Amino acid sequence: MASGRAPHCWRNALAVGLKLGLLGFGGPAAHAAMLQDEVCERRRWMSRESFLDLLGAVNLIPGPNSSEMVIEIGRRRAGPLGAVLAGLGFLVPAVVMTAVLAWAYVRYGHLPVATGFLAGINPAILAVILTAIVKLVRPAIKDWRLGLVASAILVVGFVRGQELLLLALGAGVGTLWRWQTQSGRDAAPAPPTPPPASTGALTGLAVGNATLGAAGGLGILGAGAGTVLAKLFGFFLVVGSVLYGSGYVLIAFLEGTLVRNWQWLTRQELLDAVAAGQLTPGPLLTTATFVGYLVGAHQGPGYAIPAALLATLGIVLPSFLLVLLLGRHLPRLRQIRWTSQLLDAVSASALGLMAAVWLKLGHATLFPPGLGGLDWRAAVVTVIGLVAVLRLRLNFAWVVLGGALVGYGLGRL
Repeated sequence: MASGRAPHCWRNALAVGLKLGLLGFGGPAAHAAMLQDEVCERRRWMSRESFLDLLGAVNLIPGPNSSEMVIEIGRRRAGPLGAVLAGLGFLVPAVVMTAVLAWAYVRYGHLPVATGFLAGINPAILAVILTAIVKLVRPAIKDWRLGLVASAILVVGFVRGQELLLLALGAGVGTLWRWQTQSGRDAAPAPPTPPPASTGALTGLAVGNATLGAAGGLGILGAGAGTVLAKLFGFFLVVGSVLYGSGYVLIAFLEGTLVRNWQWLTRQELLDAVAAGQLTPGPLLTTATFVGYLVGAHQGPGYAIPAALLATLGIVLPSFLLVLLLGRHLPRLRQIRWTSQLLDAVSASALGLMAAVWLKLGHATLFPPGLGGLDWRAAVVTVIGLVAVLRLRLNFAWVVLGGALVGYGLGRL
């Protein structure tokens, strides 16, 4: 073959994406945990350090991190075709499921009942994420300075959020701190401030994100568009190009533009769209599929499916293009001294954010609002999940499926 890639490599890339697309409940932190288990522990495609480098690198570029990681892993395994197949495997199952939920929502006026299974999936995801965090601590925390950076990010991230700002601060402070320490140890003259340049690059990305996000929020994006479908595609294309952090940041874009400015959705419809994204595996960004279907349905029966497809294409297309254009350069960052320091700092910061997400999910899952205390069913599923992963060494996929069944059974008691 001209590409030098065996067909089984393409099939393996597709299999990894498809597995995560079918079983990847829980958001970016859970996706990273399941990917780490699949490609580092089971398939041995990369080391934990390489995985952390990738996790840190995708945080430096816009777009949904989970999708970009899956696409890049597919690219490394089987080239551009592997990237496309892995990305489609990750996205298509969730898109199809979300479209079915949108159809049912438009037809019946409410979402199908799936809370019983979701009540078991969420605690199982807690076990999955915690296991991945424990495994990534050693390769991520290389010295006490990175440990302090990760700890500070964890605390502030849990209390205040602001993932992008914290990632920029953690990367800048950690890089500068370790660079100065290393330079002093080597008794070498200070370099011409490469760490501030890296911090400036991150700040520039943040400013660009805020500027384009504001443009979308003000409705500037679609001012000259001729049709609703064109405006919808353009809006999601810009959002997919500038979105940083978790998929939940998407909600702010949707509320500002589609609800408040263009009035294409009600706030209740937006909340239902987010709920649909949580009920399905894969990235939360398939909320765009649900939103597109609703917007199209408001225009007429023949517009629902095309609008859903255009909204989905708009938000995921930048991820494929960015990874295919930049993916081959990501491993080189480790070969340059200051970018290697930057990756170390970003990896530690990303681990801190991952731990902060785990604490937030843990509190919301184990102590749900309105219950007034510990949800014993969720606690039981979490403990069973930890035992299954740490003692029985079951595949994360079986832990998620088992959690859904156990949670549903306990909910019937």
